[in-house]
Amino acid sequence: MCYQWVIRWVIRVLSAYTYNNTIKDDFRATIDKILNICYNTLLTKLTKKSMFITKIKQLFNKLKQNQKGFSLTEIIVTVGIIGSIGTVATAKMEDYLPMARDAQRKANIKQTQTALNIYYDNHLQYPVTFEAEPSERGWEMITEILENPEDIYMPEVPVDPLDADEYTFKYWSDGQTFQINFETEDPNDNSPQVAWGM
Repeated sequence: MCYQWVIRWVIRVLSAYTYNNTIKDDFRATIDKILNICYNTLLTKLTKKSMFITKIKQLFNKLKQNQKGFSLTEIIVTVGIIGSIGTVATAKMEDYLPMARDAQRKANIKQTQTALNIYYDNHLQYPVTFEAEPSERGWEMITEILENPEDIYMPEVPVDPLDADEYTFKYWSDGQTFQINFETEDPNDNSPQVAWGM
């Protein structure tokens, strides 16, 4: 800001100098005065900044000197708080895990339905099972057919996330339609869930 004022003043003085040659001494004195003002202003600002930086350095040095370990009480309280948070988070996660597994089941069935429809487009029928209703054996059969390296439809046919007890996928087909049964963990769902294909 100071230099802008100096430039404006110098332009005024130079324009006046062209009219009157006697301003030369006044011009030098004024320029010296302006330079001294700018220098003092700049020096004051730098001094204030350096004082501020010095204060910050002193504060950090104090912090370094006063560092001490945590007391046993502080550690016990901290561990107690972290343990409480962990307990609450684990309990909440246990509520959401079944919903996540159900979403995974439904996504797995959708992928398998898509692969079976592609199989139908190529062969004009779905893989036929020998049982009269959906079974785990039927699911094993379509797993072999869809994962066959010579005519692959899925790199890996999915299984139920739990894949134990009643939580398994079951398949049945007469060639023109298919049915996949699976159980969900949500008590509000009507189990077994049924996915159809035609």
